[in-house]
Amino acid sequence: QCIPALYGCDGDNDCGDYSDEDAKYCKEDSTPTCGSKKFQCDNHRCIPEQWKCDSDNDCDDGSDEEVVICANQTCAANQFSCAYGRCMPIYWLCDGDNDCYDGTDEDKVYC
Repeated sequence: QCIPALYGCDGDNDCGDYSDEDAKYCKEDSTPTCGSKKFQCDNHRCIPEQWKCDSDNDCDDGSDEEVVICANQTCAANQFSCAYGRCMPIYWLCDGDNDCYDGTDEDKVYC
């Protein structure tokens, strides 16, 4: 797929597979700064802020789910707070899967 050259390395997924944002093609000084209400992934992709720490690897490099940025969040009413602060959907609580990665969502205290 052809896109205008100015669409490359701008932080937007114009090709649908992020190939226009691949770090190996983008010069270091062309790294975009994500706009407001956006999160900049370590691989320079921009994703909506609400996708950060939602238990989905939206960046494809895991940077939107790192413990360092997800710790001590304020969870919504329909979410469970893991021991280290990450929020996850309440329906993942006591489902037999270690979604918190530290086991707190499967602890007998909550189940």
